[in-house]
Amino acid sequence: MIELEELVDRFGPAEGVRLTAHVTDTYVATEISKFDNAEIPDMSASQRESLHWISKYILNSVLRGALPSPQREYRFNFLRRAMTACNEHFLARHATLAFLEHEERSFGKYFTAIHHWEQMPPQGSLAVWLCNFGLRSIDSELTFAETGELLAKIGDWAHVAEDPLQGRPYDWARAD
Repeated sequence: MIELEELVDRFGPAEGVRLTAHVTDTYVATEISKFDNAEIPDMSASQRESLHWISKYILNSVLRGALPSPQREYRFNFLRRAMTACNEHFLARHATLAFLEHEERSFGKYFTAIHHWEQMPPQGSLAVWLCNFGLRSIDSELTFAETGELLAKIGDWAHVAEDPLQGRPYDWARAD
């Protein structure tokens, strides 16, 4: 078997070599050859705001009253994951648009974008590929607009969660 260094020495670097759509779609990422635009909502205001959710929660807990354990830890964990989701959306959007910006599409930029999209869901990761409308996996789809809507809902809940006196589980039973 020929080593990569020997191959490059014999034939030179692969600069200017273009892979066919079939090769990229089969061996790099499904539908990567068709991915040429994306309208991703700019949620950077939410991302900047999310950096303060945990601090506000801690300050509110100290000054206004803390939740008992384990609710305190659950809420802290939710806020941490919500903050991470906002940050990952920001990074995913930036990396996706950077990939699309250049005519010579870098697989490294594509996989950086994919990494951040896969990390965005607050409850874990999901293997996806990028399409013009959004994210796709084997059995589900999520539009870029829906990622923004999801992030906005997470932000709404984070605003409730950052104040331990709001949304206590025992208050929900008495609502209405």
